[in-house]
Amino acid sequence: MNKLFTLILALETLLPFSHAQTLQPEHLKGDMEVFRDALERFHPEMYRYTDAASFEDIFSEIKSQLHQPRNQLEFYKTMLPAVAALKDGHLKWIIQGEDQHYGVFESDLFPLRLYFEAEKVSVLGHFSNESIPVLAEVVSINGRSIASIRASIWKNLTFGDGNSEGGKRY
Repeated sequence: MNKLFTLILALETLLPFSHAQTLQPEHLKGDMEVFRDALERFHPEMYRYTDAASFEDIFSEIKSQLHQPRNQLEFYKTMLPAVAALKDGHLKWIIQGEDQHYGVFESDLFPLRLYFEAEKVSVLGHFSNESIPVLAEVVSINGRSIASIRASIWKNLTFGDGNSEGGKRY
């Protein structure tokens, strides 16, 4: 438990800046290395679900994307494949001061709270004054199929251990 707490603190210290602050490539790469080192040193089972070779590929891909300045949110999104590859539903990378349920921010969220079940997606609630009824089925969003949307976001969600999808569906 102490190692996991230390890891969470180490990850939190990487992002104490404003979302709009521009970080230079050398800083981004340095932060990525601190993040990787923290995972390797403190995560109790880093390679339980994803092997070392796959993590090497993930970090190489991330590093290849850090050649131009990025803000904090862009860096966060770039690093998500490494966090998701842990397949550790108990580890969340939360920007300091933000809500743990939404990861990055609470404003500008998709206006509907959705539930994914197999190929069906239902409305569970609203984050704004939407008139779509609760439990209505969502078949597409802005012309994109649910299958397409699910494929693009599912790979970076961290709300479940191993290959469990319960937390991701919610």
